[in-house]
Amino acid sequence: MLPLGFAELHLHTKYSPDSLSELRSILRVAERKGINMIAITDHNNFEGALEAKKLAKELKSQVRIILGEEIRTKEGEVIGLFMNELIPKKLSLDETLDLLRSQDAIISAPHPFDSLRHHLPMDSLAKSQLSKIHAIEVLNARVTFIDDNLKAMEFASNHKKAKVGGSDAHMAFEIGTALTEFEGETAEDLRKAITKGKTKAIGKLSSPLVHLGSTFAKVAHKFR
Repeated sequence: MLPLGFAELHLHTKYSPDSLSELRSILRVAERKGINMIAITDHNNFEGALEAKKLAKELKSQVRIILGEEIRTKEGEVIGLFMNELIPKKLSLDETLDLLRSQDAIISAPHPFDSLRHHLPMDSLAKSQLSKIHAIEVLNARVTFIDDNLKAMEFASNHKKAKVGGSDAHMAFEIGTALTEFEGETAEDLRKAITKGKTKAIGKLSSPLVHLGSTFAKVAHKFR
């Protein structure tokens, strides 16, 4: 049996307009918490992911970086993992999914039933669209109502999609509040686990007060 790996598949850095997290701080927290892999999924930005991968290499960090992006489409948000380049925002969902598939990316639906945030209309997705989505984020630590995660869990089970978890961290200390557990240690192990639906979401909810940090970050960015 392979060892268990733990991946943080949803987090933001100072390259997102609602986060001030420095890349070095993110790497330190991930190392301290024993997280094998972290996906940098800034809002409609790929620069932070590239810089994090470069920094991890320079620091000889044990934390592997997954290049990702949280992309705003006309219909809602999707997360791309194992990407190669930026995908612009506000394309149609079909265009975005096709561009992600052309990069051989893993596609996840973040906070898909969060009643307070922008998300895909899961119950009205076309079969062709849903078939291109590999994973459902069934545990997002920043949802306000636990029922929103439970709905995501039920949807993933009913549609036989991989279940993943992510802290949706906008501040470094949030990293690892929710994680994706899988068998293995490498990025390829994680990719295979997601495509085969053999992942597990673990963790808990963050305090609702973390959203105040995001609000502060938005204001701070405006004055930079």
